[in-house]
Amino acid sequence: MGLPPGYTARVLRTISSSKASRHIRAALRRKNEFDPVLERGARYDTTRIPVREVNREWWHNALSGRRAHLRIGIYYEIFQQLLQCSPYTPIGNFTVTYPPIGYKQSNAESADHPAEVEQMPVLLGNTILPKSAAVQPNVDIDWSLFNTEYASVFLTNPDGYLIDTQYEILHWLVTNIPRGKSLVDGQVMKEYMRPLPFYGTGLHRFVFFLIEHNKPITYTHTQASSPSPPISKFEERIFQTSKFLSDNQIVPSECVSFRLFQSMWDTSVSTYLIEELKIAEPYYKFDVPLTRGQIKHNKIREVRSNKFRIK
Repeated sequence: MGLPPGYTARVLRTISSSKASRHIRAALRRKNEFDPVLERGARYDTTRIPVREVNREWWHNALSGRRAHLRIGIYYEIFQQLLQCSPYTPIGNFTVTYPPIGYKQSNAESADHPAEVEQMPVLLGNTILPKSAAVQPNVDIDWSLFNTEYASVFLTNPDGYLIDTQYEILHWLVTNIPRGKSLVDGQVMKEYMRPLPFYGTGLHRFVFFLIEHNKPITYTHTQASSPSPPISKFEERIFQTSKFLSDNQIVPSECVSFRLFQSMWDTSVSTYLIEELKIAEPYYKFDVPLTRGQIKHNKIREVRSNKFRIK
């Protein structure tokens, strides 16, 4: 969870001996154990870890943060299915956090200065239920890692279009965010839509992408050649990440980073579809394959019924 001041990741990487590294970590651990401030904070549950600073330090360490993204991208088929490119190590860094359930942003708050509440972070494949992702998340872009004029953020579900896996469902798209600004200064092409994994479809991947670019980009609705999705409202959100990038002449390996979480059905999905969208909920059920004993029993019953059938 990060290192104390004076012992940065760069200092530890310069230590050639693993034994010396273990001694330093043991000394830091003993020091923290006898620190009265940390002890008091742990006892009264008041210790707060600066997640953004820890994430930024972890990301700048190429041996841990960026290589972790490379492995996760390969495992979840981000490069192969969505970006359709060779695996690469992302450069940009950004954090995505969801506010707690039932939280409503006040007029005094802004995207640059959110309230001090417990946020649920989007990491690299953690599970977040739809009820916890019902409201628009907070996105913090680290502009110090690139020199482009604009940035764009979008959220896509590669498992949402059940009829054809080459298409996705676009849940959010904010383009052309000026350098140094927040998402409120960008162009909202698609309003945020909460995750809607249907009953019986298992875990869905929800991927946040950060694009860095120098020229303003445009968005054109993707027309699917396959049949319509089970919900007609999803037709206007059919999307292809690779086509969107190629239309804007964006090379993924140079300027695209990602975060992702997984989500599966809960009761809030049914409530949202019925009460908000006023539509029936799609229901999928897995057909359990028959065992060898069941297949044999069915064949015997079929033979007997044919043998003693009255003609």
